[in-house]
Amino acid sequence: MPQTREELEALPGVGRKTANVILNTAFGQPTIAVDTHIFAWPPRRLAPGKTVLEVENRLLKVVPDEFKHDAHHWLILHGRYICRRATEMRRVHHRESVRIQREGTVMFNPTREKLANSCSSPGANAASANC
Repeated sequence: MPQTREELEALPGVGRKTANVILNTAFGQPTIAVDTHIFAWPPRRLAPGKTVLEVENRLLKVVPDEFKHDAHHWLILHGRYICRRATEMRRVHHRESVRIQREGTVMFNPTREKLANSCSSPGANAASANC
């Protein structure tokens, strides 16, 4: 099996992300595979960048070496499950806000407000917001 990114990417159907997963998981190389789940949230929090390669390079700089093995798995799971839930919560909150405005009732839940906005507010703390 090829053991360099160039050799892996030369194989049909293998791109940078797949090559990084193989290099990291099979050969223990300190790479981070960036997919849509990772690209969707670190640009706002951990590794700002306009392209997947920019985000990957910034993640490689900020993630300590001892955590680079399998780091992409944890980042993917966080983006897939934690940030997805926050997005769903914002949608539910928006629907409730529209319904409340139509009905003319007042309902305010500070905890729900904080959770619903935690991943989208520009000054949100990444550690406390879980995003």
